[in-house]
Amino acid sequence: MTLAAMTDAALAAHLAAEAGRLLIDVRENSGLAGKALARAGR
Repeated sequence: MTLAAMTDAALAAHLAAEAGRLLIDVRENSGLAGKALARAGR
């Protein structure tokens, strides 16, 4: 299904899933941990 054919709810779910994957990737590959990771996220 293309993004144009998705319902609003399906599009929101798709975007949330992609954002989650991106956040996990940044967390795992940034080299930051703990307080340094929290500060970088501000």
